[in-house]
This record gives sequence, structure tokens and C-alpha cells, in this order.
Amino acid sequence: MSTTTVIAKKQSHFRNGLQDGIGIGIGYLSVALTFGLLAKSTGLSLGETY
Repeated sequence: MSTTTVIAKKQSHFRNGLQDGIGIGIGYLSVALTFGLLAKSTGLSLGETY
């Protein structure tokens, strides 16, 4: 059994899921931040952004 196989088996499914989803999370964060800044700069209220 190689070292990489042993290391991969020690990681939990939850941690693997977090590592797989980090890219999507960063993508959503950047879009949300951009939308928030644009909404604020145009004068939209919190209710109007929903």
C-alpha cells in the first residue's frame, strides 16, 4: 500500500467535501460582493435587493 493511499483513507468524507466545494464558495462570494456593492452604489434598499 502506498503512502498516498494511506493518507487519502484517513481524511473524512466531510473534509473531502469541503475541499471540493471551496472553489464554488469563492465564486459565490465574489458574485455576492459585487452585487452588494452595485446595489449599495445605486441606492437600493435591503428590501429592493430581494
